[in-house]
Amino acid sequence: MTKHELKPNEIIFSKCPVCGETKTYCQELAIKEKALGHMRKELNFFLKVEQGVCLDQDMDPKLPFGTVLPSYIICYDVCANPECGLIRVVKIVEDMVVKQKRIDIATPGQNPDIPPFFRGGKNPFHN
Repeated sequence: MTKHELKPNEIIFSKCPVCGETKTYCQELAIKEKALGHMRKELNFFLKVEQGVCLDQDMDPKLPFGTVLPSYIICYDVCANPECGLIRVVKIVEDMVVKQKRIDIATPGQNPDIPPFFRGGKNPFHN
């Protein structure tokens, strides 16, 4: 794999491990919003999304810009079964990102377009 071949791997958890329900609250809400034209059809909606990079913070300063690092995105939702309501992981995206140069953080009152520290990677909100 070269530095610029970033290929994601998705893991989908299609049903609730407690009750077996396949529908989730936020996904059902997104279906309604898409039908009303309030949301683009290619987008997904989740209760919560966490993301990060697998990186030893002590090694970060030693790694050169352009280093490819493993990353993850974890998407949570709520089981749509009213008798369950379990908050659960519905999607995990394993990916690779490229370390980029840090930039100064904006001060209050500024509204610059600040690019992310890492680029590449899969957007979990797109199908």
